[in-house]
Amino acid sequence: MSLRFYVYAYIRDADSKTAKAGTPYYIGKGTGNRAFSKHSFAVPDKSRIIFLENNLTEVGALALERRLISWWGRKDINTGILLNRTEGGESPLMDEYKKLHLSTINMGKILKKETCLKMSMSRSGKKRPELSNRNRTAKELSNLTSMTEKIKLRIEIHGTKYNSVTEASNILGIHNETLRYRCHSNGFPDYKILGDLKCHA
Repeated sequence: MSLRFYVYAYIRDADSKTAKAGTPYYIGKGTGNRAFSKHSFAVPDKSRIIFLENNLTEVGALALERRLISWWGRKDINTGILLNRTEGGESPLMDEYKKLHLSTINMGKILKKETCLKMSMSRSGKKRPELSNRNRTAKELSNLTSMTEKIKLRIEIHGTKYNSVTEASNILGIHNETLRYRCHSNGFPDYKILGDLKCHA
């Protein structure tokens, strides 16, 4: 399984009529240097790129991209503040994935303790790409903090509560996408969602 994809956002540097500085104006999925490539509407300012999630499979990145675009909404159809022109998640791979019987994915898989330890150690010390070295204004920091809170998914696994999927992933050694799937699946009653995106608005 290739974990080379990520989901990123371009952040506003000033208030506009529809959104405040520090909020995203574009959500995308990519690999390699995709986040730094020229888009049809703008050449991204590298200091205003934030990486929301790293080390994803393509399917996982597409799903998260679609979810975040739905949350923030699109300007072109008057549902929000993003310049995205599609709902996200466009890929032949995603279309094929939707045809699979989801209940068969990761069902009953139990990782060995050694495997969990190796996965946990492989994640330790990894840092997200930095936006820039410049100092941010109080307003930008406040909006970025608010944005980060909104994309968190608070969950409960076997009675233990976690503030985010990433936190649970790091502690349990289970991949983020596997945790998200189990929390949304009826086949894993001990995996529960405590708060979705809208609960942090």
